Amino acid sequence: MMISLARSLLALCVVTLLLSACDGVEGRKSKYMAQGDQNFEIKDYEKARISYQNVLQIDPKDVAANVRYGETLGKLHEWSKAAAQYRRTLELDPENNLTTTLLARLYLLAQEPDLAIGLADKALVRNPGYSPALSVKAAGLAIKGDADKSRLLAREALDIDPQNNDASILLASLHTQAREYAEAEAVLNAALKHEADNITMMTLLAQIYVFQKQYDAAGEQLKSIASLEPDTYSHRQTIVDFYNHQGQALKAEAYLQAFIDAHPGHVESNIALLKLRLTSGELENVEPALIELILAYPDVVDFRTTLGEVYVSRKEIDKAISCYEDTVEYFAGKPAAITASSRLADLYRGQGNIDKANEILEAVLELNPEDPDALTTRARLALVADQPDAAIADLRTVLKAHPKDIVALALIAESHRRNGEVNLAINYLLQLKTAKPGQISTYLSLSNLYQIQQRTDEAVVVLEQARALSPSNRQILEALAKIYVSQGQWSSVHEVSKALIATEDAVLSGYYFTGIAYQGQGEHDKAVSWFDRALAEQPAAIEPMTAKITSLLVSDRKELALEFLLDHVKKHPDSAYAYNLLGEIELGSKHYSTSEKYLRQAISSNPAWWLPYRTLASLKLKQQKTADAVDILSQGISASDGAVALRQRLALLLTSTGDYEGAISEYEALLSAGERSDSTLNNLAMLLATYRDDAASAQRACTIVNQISDASNPAYLDTIGWIHLRLGENEQALVVLKRAVQSVPGEPLLRFHLGKAYLATNDHAAARAELTRALDSEKDFEGKEEAMALLESLKKSSKG
Repeated sequence: MMISLARSLLALCVVTLLLSACDGVEGRKSKYMAQGDQNFEIKDYEKARISYQNVLQIDPKDVAANVRYGETLGKLHEWSKAAAQYRRTLELDPENNLTTTLLARLYLLAQEPDLAIGLADKALVRNPGYSPALSVKAAGLAIKGDADKSRLLAREALDIDPQNNDASILLASLHTQAREYAEAEAVLNAALKHEADNITMMTLLAQIYVFQKQYDAAGEQLKSIASLEPDTYSHRQTIVDFYNHQGQALKAEAYLQAFIDAHPGHVESNIALLKLRLTSGELENVEPALIELILAYPDVVDFRTTLGEVYVSRKEIDKAISCYEDTVEYFAGKPAAITASSRLADLYRGQGNIDKANEILEAVLELNPEDPDALTTRARLALVADQPDAAIADLRTVLKAHPKDIVALALIAESHRRNGEVNLAINYLLQLKTAKPGQISTYLSLSNLYQIQQRTDEAVVVLEQARALSPSNRQILEALAKIYVSQGQWSSVHEVSKALIATEDAVLSGYYFTGIAYQGQGEHDKAVSWFDRALAEQPAAIEPMTAKITSLLVSDRKELALEFLLDHVKKHPDSAYAYNLLGEIELGSKHYSTSEKYLRQAISSNPAWWLPYRTLASLKLKQQKTADAVDILSQGISASDGAVALRQRLALLLTSTGDYEGAISEYEALLSAGERSDSTLNNLAMLLATYRDDAASAQRACTIVNQISDASNPAYLDTIGWIHLRLGENEQALVVLKRAVQSVPGEPLLRFHLGKAYLATNDHAAARAELTRALDSEKDFEGKEEAMALLESLKKSSKG
């Protein structure tokens, strides 16, 4: 009995000890978790990281700690580690919607919208009303260019959870892009009621105020942001940029000086003030001020490198090199030496000494493989060497650590543009626009890319936003005028023209676009009077001269046009453009010998100008002198240093004459020169796939056609399908060629190619049907004889 009692007491003690131990472990775990959450809330992410790591050392499978640790890594911009952490968490809890959505957000940052949408869809299958997943999917669709669906999903996410800030920011951004400023403002004001100090939303609201020309409200909003984070200088720089764009340079300078008076040694503000003075032309005053700062703060590398920039701006390259070399020597063995070396390499790059630049960069990157300055400079060199993929790789590394680096964002956007990846380029430019909203070049680049994608309305919105920032900017006004002309919005052209005339350096453009507006409205007398005003300012101006001749010809005043041009060449005997216009008028009247005389004079006046060669080649083709046309285009290419328009014309001409290898050579030369339009890529790919039999050419055709940006064009679909067929990928060919035929059902060449695809998949009935439709067409097409032979063969086999 005593033994039994003793055993019972021993068991009770063991259990008690075990429970006590468990309470201690759980207590420590709870304590670390609470510490982590507290540090996370006050944005002390380094301490939060340590706390969550402590939790996971105790319990590696704690899902909440795993999720929070991943979020902390994200806040520290350690994106790859954060993604790995989220994947690890999903292994523990595969149906965790929060983790799924957080991982999807990282895919958005990595420009992988399809992967992000796929993950969001998984979360929405589990919970169709999960607001964070809806907003992530909406953002993915926005990146892919589907603004309408994105807007619907963002609104749905916000209706479910009015405190979903991601949805509010996205929806406001979409309204802003559509110039629906009142709606955007309403969305942000509603969201700010829930979180009054959200800086992202406040910044976007300030932009919207600027776009609506509510400058006082914008200024107050920017000051509110600066007061929230008084130690974050970038907010103050935004205010300085704002003042500058309002033409208030003295106010900007005073604002900076007041900040410097309170923070004498602050690096960024001192440099900003000096650069402000540089842009005002105070070059001589900047150097002594910088030297004084260097003497006062010798260990601040930025003052020294800025002095180097000043020397470069003054074309004092030897002084700049000496400045950077002295800086490298002073900071030997320290990170600052790497910074100065990177600047030195960039200077050599700018001077064309690529070998020296590469030599310095290799040494820098050996010491620090992720140095942002060195990687950015190497990316610039890669772009010079037409290697955008290499540039993108380096710039992605920079942006992982510095996601708002404006130089890296601009360069990666340009790299993607050169790669034909227009959507990615647009997305990076939008990020750049957010990071530095006052940078006008970003708006111009965005507008150009939207126009490439025929998203003209969005291009106009972006330019109007830029105009709100800089109302008298000539580039913006001219770009707007050109788009309004293309849209036939003549009242808008008149309005922009008035703004151009009011500026000091764009009067000529204002006269010209006013004339174009009247021309578009059919009022040719008024148009000619405005073109004459432009020509009075600049008699040799090409655009108003051409436009005047157009108005005279359209209004049946050919003799007056000829009289004007002949008078012009008497006064300006070297006017190649006037001679070319004379040649074109006479060509239109079929006065071939007179036309050729004028065109030869145009070439003689300006042998390097490509246009008269093309006009003269057209004349020869009208005379059925194809060989002469080929010779003239070849001469023009040589004289004009490979003019793109002449190579394109020659390539098409050689194709029409059956000289396919010659055409391929011209298209290859265009690609080498950086001309990568969709038509060039398409035509070269089709030639390689059709007229060369080797596997390497077919594979190269496939590589080239994948760079086409408008894959919905039926002609390009036909090329893509044809290449799949050449590579033996018959099922893929069939799918693509069906899409092409659906777009243009009456095109016999597409029917012929689709027939061959059906034949390759052994669907003889469908092949016969398509070949019959192709041959029933009244149009001629390449491969007609082959189509006839194939159809005859199919008919015989069906009878047999």
